[in-house]
Amino acid sequence: MIDCEPASGNQFSIGDKLVTCTALDGAGNQEKCSFTVTVIDNEKPVFSWCPPSLSRDTSPGLGSTQVMWSDPIATDNSGVDPMIDCEPASGNQFSIGDKLVTCTAIDGAGNQEQCSFTVTIIDNEKPVFAWCPSSFSKEAPSGKDSLVITWSDPMATDNSGVNPTIDCQPASGNQFSIGDKLVTCTASDSAGNQEQCSFTVTIMGT
Repeated sequence: MIDCEPASGNQFSIGDKLVTCTALDGAGNQEKCSFTVTVIDNEKPVFSWCPPSLSRDTSPGLGSTQVMWSDPIATDNSGVDPMIDCEPASGNQFSIGDKLVTCTAIDGAGNQEQCSFTVTIIDNEKPVFAWCPSSFSKEAPSGKDSLVITWSDPMATDNSGVNPTIDCQPASGNQFSIGDKLVTCTASDSAGNQEQCSFTVTIMGT
């Protein structure tokens, strides 16, 4: 009689299992042999939930913000929850723009599956003028009704860390006629946010 433990037809779990078979004759004499059954896990984990893409505004005065999310949920055929690793990780600072986050589920056998989502950081913060020209007056030359006027452009900063573009209307270097003229300068950042400052140029006749 041959008896194997565990017996053929049983369920074997992931990993190695030693099977020992015993041969028994009518006189009670025994002999044994053994072999190993190895069950290999080649099945990837399965994500049951992955964070949706999300957007956040920048933190005040900064070109980034801290973003947090709940970790994805994944299951595995082993019955043991896989390890989840997201790059970049929740809680990091994310800069203005789009950043792809890739999360990897890894089971005990090293099988991997990935899911991904996008974090978008939106810049809704206007530039800030550090300096704007003061209103000033000039006298037109004798017999003239206008004068070329120049000034130093205003200075502005932006939370993005990139200096905004400055556009003044009318621009420095133009002819200004006798009287008062309001000059409006606009600072624009790369996200299209704008702030303005203004001053008056007065040309006096002789």
